Amino acid sequence: SKVWSSIIKKLFFKSEVSVRFLTGIILLSCALLIIYSGKLLLSVTMGILSIFTLRELLKLDPSGEKAGVQAMLPFASVAHLLLIYIDLNETSSTHISYTLAFIIALIFITYFTISSTLFRISYIYILFSFCLFQCVLFSNFIGENYSFIYFFMSIVVITDTAGYVVGKFLGGPKPFKSISPKKTASGYLGGIVLAILLSHYWPVKYGLQNEIFILFGVLLSLSVQIGDLLESIFKRTINIKDTGNLFPGHGGLLDRFDGFIASVFLIYVLSFFMNG
Repeated sequence: SKVWSSIIKKLFFKSEVSVRFLTGIILLSCALLIIYSGKLLLSVTMGILSIFTLRELLKLDPSGEKAGVQAMLPFASVAHLLLIYIDLNETSSTHISYTLAFIIALIFITYFTISSTLFRISYIYILFSFCLFQCVLFSNFIGENYSFIYFFMSIVVITDTAGYVVGKFLGGPKPFKSISPKKTASGYLGGIVLAILLSHYWPVKYGLQNEIFILFGVLLSLSVQIGDLLESIFKRTINIKDTGNLFPGHGGLLDRFDGFIASVFLIYVLSFFMNG
């Protein structure tokens, strides 16, 4: 009981931790409600999130005020959603074609409207991720296995949570101190361990053997951590602590969705190896 008492005090009686915890609970509750409401609401929500996430990114660009077109560029994500909604009965390969054509066009647009190479790459990377999520969401696989969205989001959440909580209590070496000074090896390993447990006990394996599905969970957890490191590199490069202050204790949209953005690419590739 003394151990649990110590843990509770450490978690809830420090303002930064308690604020982060409460914000996390609210965000998780909203996410679960949206996912439960169905594919269409989730798709629209992610489209709106992509707009505000990209706006947040462009606000960090020092040359942003000099290029008026940049203010409208985030709404390109709406154009992609409209393409997807042209015919929801189209095959996933058609949606993929829409997305690839859209990204190619976007590369040319960003080249002429965003002066910084770092922000060009970041913009395309983020929007590509949101677009690919739409393709995954409307794929035949998700159509038959919508519960996979819960698994995906669960891995993202527990990896991020373990990285913070386990790292805070156990401490230990900081393998990427120059990039992410607060993240510890125990936090990274904690995320992987929880991903293994979640994958092992998840009731549906989507056509994969249990061992392969566990490996899938580990790879997904690693991709979430890579996304966090990529965002840390970005913030170090432009010398900021957080990309925004929308979420108390968490920072901005990019701070909150960095792991999700990176993991979508892996989800997109691996979804071809799964079936009902």
